Amino acid sequence: MGAPKTADFLEKASWTLIAIIVVLSIAAVGFSEGKQHHDNADESQITKQVEEAADAMQQAAAPASADFNTESNATDEPAE
Repeated sequence: MGAPKTADFLEKASWTLIAIIVVLSIAAVGFSEGKQHHDNADESQITKQVEEAADAMQQAAAPASADFNTESNATDEPAE
């Protein structure tokens, strides 16, 4: 086969593989866009659940943080 023919073969094989990867990448993006409409519905449900859980945690933590703001703790005088 010889060295010059080997280099030509490797170059052609490399360009062919690059072209195949580019075509498959574009095709994959095209197929995934059609599926996104279903994913957005699932994502909005998950986002809603996360927001509800965060609100519940904030409401549960609010009374506990109010105990630290009492007048006896808010004085600037040093304790003796």
